[in-house]
Amino acid sequence: MLRLIRRRVAACAETSERKWKCRARDGRSKVACTFYIIGPDPRNPTGPRIKRHTGTCSEQIARARLVEFENGIFNLRPREAPKVTIEEAVLFFLKTRLKRSKERQVRLGQQLGEMVTCLSANFDHHFVTDVKKTDLEDLTLSWQGAYNTLVTRRRHPGRLRLTDRKALRRKA
Repeated sequence: MLRLIRRRVAACAETSERKWKCRARDGRSKVACTFYIIGPDPRNPTGPRIKRHTGTCSEQIARARLVEFENGIFNLRPREAPKVTIEEAVLFFLKTRLKRSKERQVRLGQQLGEMVTCLSANFDHHFVTDVKKTDLEDLTLSWQGAYNTLVTRRRHPGRLRLTDRKALRRKA
């Protein structure tokens, strides 16, 4: 099992590997002893011990480098997250929108259903990680009807009052 020890500098008053806090001999200045990784080599137990410099005085960074070094020795790779299909993601999203109005829920279900069929038919995407932003932009540009833009319904030019339309024309 590999472990961390402090490599003491000449100005440090401590000499033990157990004590992690360093103090200066003169008592006034600060001392920073660096960390080493030491221990038997798990690949060759009869061979020489591992002694590797971490290059840092910070305990947190040294622990992270120790874990990284051990993962490199044992070839431990983090497990991949399970792939989520687009349908599962849509169902999860719709479950989070239960407090919205019934009309809004229906509209979201329709739009997201169209999105799923478009992504699977046109781009052959079945997982969330396969979808790119440009695919979704192509989908929104293909919408037809009164509300085919990305602006909210309240600000859509077809719904604005006459005075608001005049103000909108002045800005343009």
